[in-house]
Amino acid sequence: MNWSSLVYVALENNNLKGNIPSSMGYLRDLRSLRLRNNSLNGEVPMALLNCTELLIIDLSHNEFCGSTSSWMGKGLQNLISLNLRSNKFSGQILSDICHLNSLKILDLANNNLSGEIPRCIRNFTAMATEMSNGLRYYYMVKFTNGSYASLLSEDAYVVTKGRELQYVATLFPITSMDLSSNNLSGEIPKELTSLVRLRSLNLSGNRLTGMIPKKIGDMDLLESLDFSINQLSGEIPSSISSLTFLSYLNLSFNNLSGRIPTSTQLQSFNASCFIGNELCGPPDLQQVFGLSVVPYCSSSPGGMPTFIS
Repeated sequence: MNWSSLVYVALENNNLKGNIPSSMGYLRDLRSLRLRNNSLNGEVPMALLNCTELLIIDLSHNEFCGSTSSWMGKGLQNLISLNLRSNKFSGQILSDICHLNSLKILDLANNNLSGEIPRCIRNFTAMATEMSNGLRYYYMVKFTNGSYASLLSEDAYVVTKGRELQYVATLFPITSMDLSSNNLSGEIPKELTSLVRLRSLNLSGNRLTGMIPKKIGDMDLLESLDFSINQLSGEIPSSISSLTFLSYLNLSFNNLSGRIPTSTQLQSFNASCFIGNELCGPPDLQQVFGLSVVPYCSSSPGGMPTFIS
């Protein structure tokens, strides 16, 4: 059998152990590599860069380790979905990842990644512009008589609004970035707000500092936004009121202060979304489970909010 023509490897949900063999790099026609939910370990081989036709990589829920930069770069520019969730990857997220400008789904959550979020994420053009290449990807099989037939359509797992969902067939309108539960530090780069096609953004559970970018409201397709459990400071930008599609928000346990911006959308969220900060808001945000967690604020003569418990 000519394995070099293999286009789809799906070995998820087994008890596989050991490393990914470097011979995987000989699969030059490979479109999808799905190894999620096994006990695989070691470093991902650099030979994977030879699989230049890859669209999907899902290595989530394994024990892979090492840096991601050694096997991530220009050779994978066609990649649309990269899921490395729940492994032991470490080191910084280097600029190599920014060569993946076709990415629509990026999940690096629950690893040991450190350092700052690279500013070159603005190069994720598929997260910034509307793509016109249709809703589905199909793998085409060429027969010996020269004819083609569609074999498989693709799906993906995306964690959004606190739940893991499987998107089947309609994968590519979904745009998501999840860098949660790592050791990332520094400020949230303002370049992030150029990714205006994102539907879900999760940076929770890190050590991010500084202010929420003022132009967060430019990301007006966001349905899920989670910046909780960081060290963010300053006020919540008023532009957040422009996120009219937002149905999940969590800014809890930061160092945010001041008045929660007024909008019908923000007032629809439970006060637990804002707990663990020095924020104040309208009376309807005061109660959660019978406890006063977001004080009511009224304007003092000097124009500053007065916190009232």
